[in-house]
Amino acid sequence: SNTRHSLSNVRLLQKDFHVKLRNVYSFFTIYANIDGWRPTHPGHAGRPVAERCLLDRWMLSELALTVRDVRRALDGYLAYDAALRLIELTEALSNWYVRRSRPRFWAKGLEADKCDAYATLYQALTTLSELAAPFIPFFSEEIYQNLVVRAGLPGAKESVHFADYPAPDASAIDEGLAQEMAAVRQVVSLGLSVRTANRLKVRQPLSRADVVFNDRATMERLDSHRSLIAEELNVHEVRFMFPGHEQGAVSFKLKPNFRTLGPRLGKRVQEVKQALDAADGSALHAQLSSSGAIVLDLGGERLSFSGDEIEVSVSAAAGFAAETGKVGVVVLHTTLTDALIDEGLLREVVSRVQQARKDLGLEFTDRVRLFIGGSERVQRIVGDSGAHLATECLASAV
Repeated sequence: SNTRHSLSNVRLLQKDFHVKLRNVYSFFTIYANIDGWRPTHPGHAGRPVAERCLLDRWMLSELALTVRDVRRALDGYLAYDAALRLIELTEALSNWYVRRSRPRFWAKGLEADKCDAYATLYQALTTLSELAAPFIPFFSEEIYQNLVVRAGLPGAKESVHFADYPAPDASAIDEGLAQEMAAVRQVVSLGLSVRTANRLKVRQPLSRADVVFNDRATMERLDSHRSLIAEELNVHEVRFMFPGHEQGAVSFKLKPNFRTLGPRLGKRVQEVKQALDAADGSALHAQLSSSGAIVLDLGGERLSFSGDEIEVSVSAAAGFAAETGKVGVVVLHTTLTDALIDEGLLREVVSRVQQARKDLGLEFTDRVRLFIGGSERVQRIVGDSGAHLATECLASAV
């Protein structure tokens, strides 16, 4: 649509797809070259998918699901839907898989788990180059030529545009794992939104996060992912709970969704508003979460209202910050102790050193001698964490 096209929109959308894809491609080529990883080397191919870690299995499942969805969309001439799905996959690859896998790529040697990570990322990039070829023909060709043709992969076509369009690998699809990780990412996204809204830097550790789930089944499925959520939200502890167990950390206010209730009730929507204002919001929220609906008495008539007809907002008590979403509510405990502030300062020091390395144009493998000055507090923290700084910043001396 020419009315919606502009260079500013092009540049904005480049950040969602092209830039993220190039960053992942750049990350892969830099570290694969450092480690000497090659897709044609017999020992570098990675273990069978079933033997790889959960993160690899999830990524390959997402890749297969994307191939399936993009093919279906293009078969129906739904190019926009196909493009959105490619953007979703690139977002998952960049902001979840690569970021969560960085320690694996930074590990010494080429152990089995590291080869699995390289093989998984290689498969994702080469498949993406084929999926995206009709959309971004030149960049897709650049990736394909470098990772497939020049790598000497057996049976490689001369160009990505001569290759068959990818077909989904049904054996790699794990719908249950896809749903689990989607819920984990929703919880993390909600927690990060809480930090942003309350100006709590992600580098500043917090003592605890409470996740109040709307659905008990989801809460039980995510139990094994607590440590992952804690790491992503930078909190020491994550507790899962069900509505009604927030212990005063938050309060809920419910109001009618006028758009959906208006056609049904007309002017009586105001009666619903008055009833919700007078009710115990936390109790109604617990009822809505457990049954998917609430029942209100309107002038002697009992009426049921679904989650689509009711809007929920959350307020946090002093010392807490919270945000509500489809998966539930994330509550962060925001009180900072001296120990937590020290941890945050240490992370800040590491961040500054890494930025200085980048500004100096140092190679990823270059070692440095590190000199740090600052307040007495900074000196004490650095003095207690020399080994950690040396490892994180590739310093031979601190």
